[in-house]
Amino acid sequence: MNNEKYFAEVERELLSRFHITLEDTGYEKLDWIERFDCEDAKQDVAMFGMKYDLTEMENLSLTSQYRSFQKSHPTNHRQ
Repeated sequence: MNNEKYFAEVERELLSRFHITLEDTGYEKLDWIERFDCEDAKQDVAMFGMKYDLTEMENLSLTSQYRSFQKSHPTNHRQ
């Protein structure tokens, strides 16, 4: 895979999983290449997320949906 195609895929993965760009990571392309194998963008982005303990956006949206449900269906636990 050439670098241009690889980094385009890295950008897509970062945006879809964490809503950040490569620039947001603080890594320059050369830094990224030094730290990851640059063979599989999806795997490299997953490794980046694990390294920094990032929560994927799909998991956050489920949490947000649950909170919205709680607000619209309050339970009175007071007696």
